[in-house]
Amino acid sequence: MVDFTIYQSTIQNRMHMERLVKIFSFRVLSSNKSSAAKQRNATDNLIKEIIKLNTEESDNIFVLRILRYTRFRLQSMQEKPSSDRAEKNVAELLSVINTELELLNMRM
Repeated sequence: MVDFTIYQSTIQNRMHMERLVKIFSFRVLSSNKSSAAKQRNATDNLIKEIIKLNTEESDNIFVLRILRYTRFRLQSMQEKPSSDRAEKNVAELLSVINTELELLNMRM
């Protein structure tokens, strides 16, 4: 019984950590087929979601995990950029995440 509870908790934590990478804007950003306008719009939407998460969520550990996981996924994208514009958008998102993590650190 305990093993199942731990497993279930692990699955739920992973789902929470993937909160930002599961939204449509992240998929658009990671797609090679997205136009420059769609990637720009996706980047702007992700920035809004990142800031919203950090300002509205009261569980700091929850926010920390989501932001760090999202940063990890963006860094993976940065290593294999599909275009210069995608690389710039990813760099911008990483900068926003790093800023939000600094703000979160000040709150903790």
